[in-house]
Amino acid sequence: MIASDYINHLFFTRDIGARMYEKTGVLFMIKLVITDIDGTLLDEGQTNLNPEYFDIIRKLTECGITFAVATGRHAVSVKKTFGPVLDCIWIVSQNGSVIEHDGVSRVLKPLPREWAEEFWQDLSLYPEVESLLNTDHRTYCPFPETNMFYTVRDSYGFDIHATGGWDRLPEGEEF
Repeated sequence: MIASDYINHLFFTRDIGARMYEKTGVLFMIKLVITDIDGTLLDEGQTNLNPEYFDIIRKLTECGITFAVATGRHAVSVKKTFGPVLDCIWIVSQNGSVIEHDGVSRVLKPLPREWAEEFWQDLSLYPEVESLLNTDHRTYCPFPETNMFYTVRDSYGFDIHATGGWDRLPEGEEF
């Protein structure tokens, strides 16, 4: 049985609360489903989700179950992956540092700009390290000709921009 068939069977063939009560003797109701992306719904670095999942997500939300995606990916990548159901999901991206719902995003505990600048400068001391700095809507790296730049842009669909060097960070951004 493929995953979407199993989820359909689990959630929609009978009342889930009654089924769980039969199995456990405890009556409860599912209120929230949270999933990762990489290694769970998709192989690492993919963005094309099986369209059957969109129907399942809609069914879950129509039943009053909140659906959330929690991932290390940037929200831009999540939006490309879950485009058809963005109106009914929560996005917890960048390893929990950004939460978005209904097009409104909140950065949780942003770095003070001086810390981001110091961090960026310190990373320049390690030429073997390829680094990124994220905002709620964009990703930055110091140079465009790195493997990291191409990987997150081409495989994950990040909106990534090169700053032009370790000594430059874009003005007006919150990291």
